[in-house]
Amino acid sequence: MYRGLATYRATGASLGLPYQLVHLAEEYSRTGQVQEGLNSLTEALALTEKTGDRRWLAELHHLKGVLTLQCRGELQHEAKESFQRAISITRGQQAKSLELRATTSLARLLIRKERSDEARSMLAEIYN
Repeated sequence: MYRGLATYRATGASLGLPYQLVHLAEEYSRTGQVQEGLNSLTEALALTEKTGDRRWLAELHHLKGVLTLQCRGELQHEAKESFQRAISITRGQQAKSLELRATTSLARLLIRKERSDEARSMLAEIYN
């Protein structure tokens, strides 16, 4: 994937690049390459800011939260903020499936912090 993106960038093209960087970051997450994944997301967030194309902004923040939890020391507060940003964006975009995805991640974090009732309430709100 990395080589394919490098070839794509070499052409000067950037259309859809944030979307591709999301997938690259997901693969980095799956293989435990957390910093590389966070670097991909940082680049994608910068491109999103530059172009104004916000289609993948919620997923960028969601995945940033997921990767942040994989960091040493588990930066739970930062991950929670990323999940909350993703949820806020998805609500503005009326993207229920992405909202559920980000809320599920936040709920898992809350359960780890022994806040199951809050997690259950958040999920019930979306399902309703």
